Amino acid sequence: MSTVPTAATQELNTSKAIPLLILMTLLAYASSFNAAFVLDDSAWITANADLVHDPLGYLSFGSRPVVSASLVLNHRLGGFNPLGYHAFNVTVHLLAGLALYGLVRRVLLVPRFAGRYTTRAPYLAFAVALLWLVHPLQTQAVTYVIQRCESMMGLFYFFTFYAWLRGAQQSASSWFVAGLTSFALSCGCKEVALTLPVLLVLFDRIFLANSWRELIRSRALPYGVLLVIWAIALVPVMLMTMGGGNDMGVGFGIKATTPFEYLLTQSEVILHYVRQAIWPTRQVLDYIDWPIASSLSEVLPAFLLVSALLIASLVLLVLWPPVGFLGFWFFAILAPTSSIVPIIDPVFEHRMYLSLAAIIVGMVFAFDSMIRMTAWTTQKQAMISMALLMLVAFLFTAKTVQRNNAYHSHFELLKEDLVRRPNNLRMLSTMASIYLNANDLERAATIIHKVENTPGTAGGGIRWSKAGWFAQSGRLDEAIALYREILDQGYDPYASPILTRNLAWVLIAQGQSNEAVTQIRLLLDRQPGTPENLILLAAAELAAGRETEARSAAEEAGRLAPELPRQEGETARAFVFRPGQNRTRMSRSQARWLAAAACLADQNQDPVLLDTLALACSQTGEFAAAATAARQGIAAAEARGDSEWAEAHHARLKYYEQGKPYRKEP
Repeated sequence: MSTVPTAATQELNTSKAIPLLILMTLLAYASSFNAAFVLDDSAWITANADLVHDPLGYLSFGSRPVVSASLVLNHRLGGFNPLGYHAFNVTVHLLAGLALYGLVRRVLLVPRFAGRYTTRAPYLAFAVALLWLVHPLQTQAVTYVIQRCESMMGLFYFFTFYAWLRGAQQSASSWFVAGLTSFALSCGCKEVALTLPVLLVLFDRIFLANSWRELIRSRALPYGVLLVIWAIALVPVMLMTMGGGNDMGVGFGIKATTPFEYLLTQSEVILHYVRQAIWPTRQVLDYIDWPIASSLSEVLPAFLLVSALLIASLVLLVLWPPVGFLGFWFFAILAPTSSIVPIIDPVFEHRMYLSLAAIIVGMVFAFDSMIRMTAWTTQKQAMISMALLMLVAFLFTAKTVQRNNAYHSHFELLKEDLVRRPNNLRMLSTMASIYLNANDLERAATIIHKVENTPGTAGGGIRWSKAGWFAQSGRLDEAIALYREILDQGYDPYASPILTRNLAWVLIAQGQSNEAVTQIRLLLDRQPGTPENLILLAAAELAAGRETEARSAAEEAGRLAPELPRQEGETARAFVFRPGQNRTRMSRSQARWLAAAACLADQNQDPVLLDTLALACSQTGEFAAAATAARQGIAAAEARGDSEWAEAHHARLKYYEQGKPYRKEP
């Protein structure tokens, strides 16, 4: 009886493999759906006004429009609920794994292997895809929302190879069109996609074409279009790298690290990646504190080992091309981030998203070769292989679930990672901001002091936290001076508006409302028509005693974003009922004027908004204004037939008329 399976048998194998891949991926990432937004998710999502109010402007920012479009879609469907963002990321990762499965399975069936893998192709492809999908090292590219840049790029990268293989096998132009489209989309996700044409040509020659002449003759047009897309995508990347990339933390313009120092540093980084690929332990979100090597002697063993691996890959491309291709895949995809182009972050686990596939393919096939050399029967070999595969897969899955659980809280994630890298200044600075947001000034001060007294600290984000600490501690003059200093020295495009708004609030709290108005109008010149800035302008104008100007700005904000008054009202209410004893003049002032601006912007006379205003006014000692807001709340509630809120306002009004704040949270 022939051992060559029929098409129906292979289809049956595939029909079993895909549901198992889906099931295991969902098992590994089920806990990620409740994960929080962390680190750069703020700049790209939760604190980005353009995402909400200027989607076209948001799409035009930077060089990753496909990722930006996915975030706009997420926001349109679910606002800032993290669930939708994480569901999207997991779906992208799953599709990338299925593309990898299809690619490996079909490559093993090409004539190049002369039927060697005919019976085992579906199972080997399943093993590769399964381990790649559930590997803990992938969590950063999947669970850290904004790192969908990596996973989306990876999905289109894999699919380009898959489509090219199908097009070459079937001489079908539709598959080449799909592949070219996928490559263009990959370039719109992350710049690493620019490595694809080199790898694709080698892949084609090693696995598909019998000669270079055949490759050029049969696929000249698709490759011509591929090169055009590549050239168009390459231009902005080259401009960023050669000159203006410093603002993005990428390029030869970075002064802190030379290309040679970065190259030396990356030798140890690459070995770290390999160790994490074999067995990931002590994973960390942020490696900004990774030491930069200044001389070859510091990293000589790592440099020699990595150099040997690279040379071996190049030699094997000639002597044993399929194996050499795996090594070249690993190094080529890491080259944009792990070679001579300095990047302010020398290490990020998500950069291994695609390169990890080469290591897993090598491990799976090495094990397959070893077990086939045994004297066991074919059935026993298959049983042992599947048992060991599932054991490793479940171990990986358990570690992936464990790592995903850390993402449920930004605070807990940083806390866990700081145990592993206690001197990471950027994570410490972020932790200080979290403590400030929780009004824990003592712990925030401890971290700020530690970072400021660490040798070599350039300041960076900790100065932002320190300015906030000054403000919340009532040291408003010092907060104003530090905010001005940070802004004068320049900051990244996302942070400057946030810093300016923070400065405006401190100016209002300090009684310098006119200067606050000036700052906000300058901000509106850079971001015209931004509802959040218009609400802030209304608050500043109210604080300056100009109700007409305030009403105009607030009403415009309400027209542009009808949901904004309720959102800002909730923010003000949070200030009113913030727990703890260290409620500063700034938070009370912010709550009072923000609530007043939200009430002006509200077209519906919401009793809850009016209650927030009354409560905030009572906390600043403005009991007459609190009573007025309460009476307006009574009228608004009665107009709606809302007896519950009418009674609540009546109860509070008694306190305000007696010159007392209402203390109990409703």
